[in-house]
Amino acid sequence: MEENLTVLENKMVGVNISLFRKARGYKAEYVADELDMSEANYLKYERGEHQLTIPFIQKVAIVLKVDPIKLMTTTPSILLDKITNSPNAGVGNYIGGDLNTMDEKTQELLNRAIESTLQVNDNLVKLLEKLSREQSPNAS
Repeated sequence: MEENLTVLENKMVGVNISLFRKARGYKAEYVADELDMSEANYLKYERGEHQLTIPFIQKVAIVLKVDPIKLMTTTPSILLDKITNSPNAGVGNYIGGDLNTMDEKTQELLNRAIESTLQVNDNLVKLLEKLSREQSPNAS
């Protein structure tokens, strides 16, 4: 069964993929090569322009050496906070600018991503409950 994410979830997970990739110091070209796709096609996933699927997220998670659940549930603002507060991070150069000043569009996207995270978590709980019921023949 292949689960598709909503448009907003796509954008949130895409932001997470991008942030985890940059945190690892990987170029988009490297990740795309590992996934056997073009860089342009891969970047469309990061921007939420392609429909993300659970199998794709799992493949990306392997390349980025991160739990796929983190890609789907980590709130981008929390991830940014961890990166910027890390004593090892060169904040100004880390992701390409001053992370403490966000334009309005970025702030709005992050706010929507946070809201979407709650929905993703609810969807994951429902999916896990469904799987649990399917695996338990005596459950009603």
